Amino acid sequence: MGLFDQRRISDPVHGTINLSSLELSVIDSAAFQRLRHVKQLGLAHYVYPGADYSRFSHSLGVCHVLSRILGTLNSHGVGIANDELQRYRLAALLHDVGHYPFSHAMEDALKNAHSERLLRGEKSAAPLEHEEVSELVLQHDPRLLALVKEPEEVAAIFTRRKTPRFTNTVSSDLDADRIDFLLRTAHHTGLPYGSLDLDYIISQMRIDREGLLCLTHKAVRAADHFLLCRFFDYQQVAYHKTVAGFELVLKDVLASMAIDGELVSDPDQVRAMVADGTWLRFDDAAVVGKMRSRRDECKDAIPALKLDAILNRRGPKLVAELEYMDARSVGAEDNFAFQEQTVRKALSEFLERLKLDSSLTYVWTLGGYKLTKVPPTISTSAAAEGGDNEGEGFHQSIRILNRDGDKSRPLFDLKQSLTSVLSEKALYTLRIFLLVPEGKEKAADELRKMVLEQIKLPWK
Repeated sequence: MGLFDQRRISDPVHGTINLSSLELSVIDSAAFQRLRHVKQLGLAHYVYPGADYSRFSHSLGVCHVLSRILGTLNSHGVGIANDELQRYRLAALLHDVGHYPFSHAMEDALKNAHSERLLRGEKSAAPLEHEEVSELVLQHDPRLLALVKEPEEVAAIFTRRKTPRFTNTVSSDLDADRIDFLLRTAHHTGLPYGSLDLDYIISQMRIDREGLLCLTHKAVRAADHFLLCRFFDYQQVAYHKTVAGFELVLKDVLASMAIDGELVSDPDQVRAMVADGTWLRFDDAAVVGKMRSRRDECKDAIPALKLDAILNRRGPKLVAELEYMDARSVGAEDNFAFQEQTVRKALSEFLERLKLDSSLTYVWTLGGYKLTKVPPTISTSAAAEGGDNEGEGFHQSIRILNRDGDKSRPLFDLKQSLTSVLSEKALYTLRIFLLVPEGKEKAADELRKMVLEQIKLPWK
């Protein structure tokens, strides 16, 4: 029996997942068990009933996929000792241990609450990103500290601090996290977008002479397919119109709760919760419980309506939608921003005429969804040397090894790849939602008529 097959877990996506004794102890810790109660996909289960899987199962899957990737690299001459492999597997297991309840929705809500406080002239510290909280948990949770001997080195892998040599296996355009996410989401939603050629993709992974993770030249089509799968998955699940509408209301509710002091938001509070153990009880169910208590005490109609929307699945109505592909350029982004400003200005007038509270409308925007982190027009040398977001994105892009097996180039730089064409474009989306109050059932239709007739944009 090997070091990494001391215990086996049956998984619906990957079959058998093998674990070391250390990993089993980490999984049994309260900090990791908390992830059973944090959903991976937020409110996606309001549309896809089976899409309620947790960050617990996802983290196990990421560990498994990453181990397969490193196993392939090791078999092709990249020396990986067991202690290094264990460190990367622990990083995969623990990369999400600091996620807030309701995942990215709460992270956005805390940022919105922070901005609102600043607008009011109040003092406010920017909330921590979930990767920062994961690092805090790893460094301050007593049980994990006793188990993980090099917490800083493990955290450096998923925070990309120091950029360890295999960090792209955990965080990049083609990493174990995204691979498991696509496969697991497809399994639980019943959608086909996770139909990756996983065995082939992993078998073609290599390290070039600069130490960058890449695929062989034979895997160009598989890489294109992966990025397309990710594109369609995001559009059909995370950005699904109904899911997006519910999450706008959820963020609104959570931000209000944070401003009122009912949710942790200050970084010092998060640190204190990790230190005293109360973080272990901060999960989806705990927040839902706070929402229910807030609803029981709520006397105002509008806050009550928003809480009912989340607690009883009574979401906002889609009034109008704008969606188109355009160039991936500053000009196109500026044009979209102008369209958004036009819509928001007109909405304030329409709502006044309809005698509707402005807080009942929501504008959801996707200001250019891009297939790759950096555009194909960026200078390869400039991106490689840059320390900004484009430079970081360049190093995280999917790379293809040349036929000689020494140098690699970004997938978007290969003229035979579909990505080289599609990465020049971006998807721009704007949606208007209305949370309809009681007695105003026709308001959504009336608002839609005003929008379509008086805002001259290419509505769907």
